[in-house]
Amino acid sequence: MSMGNFLSDEFREKQFDFLRTITECRTVDQDALDFMCSEVEKLTYRFKDVDSVSKTLLCDIYTVIETAKAQAPYCGDSAEALLSDIYRLQTLFGLILSDETPRDRMPGVPRII
Repeated sequence: MSMGNFLSDEFREKQFDFLRTITECRTVDQDALDFMCSEVEKLTYRFKDVDSVSKTLLCDIYTVIETAKAQAPYCGDSAEALLSDIYRLQTLFGLILSDETPRDRMPGVPRII
């Protein structure tokens, strides 16, 4: 399996739907966002201890994060919830880059590196 195939077709469809609705309609497709967060969390485990990750995959995730942050002020009442979810997605993205998983960071427990 090539690195580009780690994102499912369903992820790409949800990504397209999310980006389209947030940029054109100024509304948040919460189902798509929840799905993407779930998939990116799974990727943190899949890429644990993997030395290289596809730039395309990283770019797809980064595009969602940056577009949503830019569009959040125009989303009215859902802006605060959107930013909270995007913060979660951004944290997961950072975990992929730092070769960690959500289980590696326990609140209130000192990290040993």
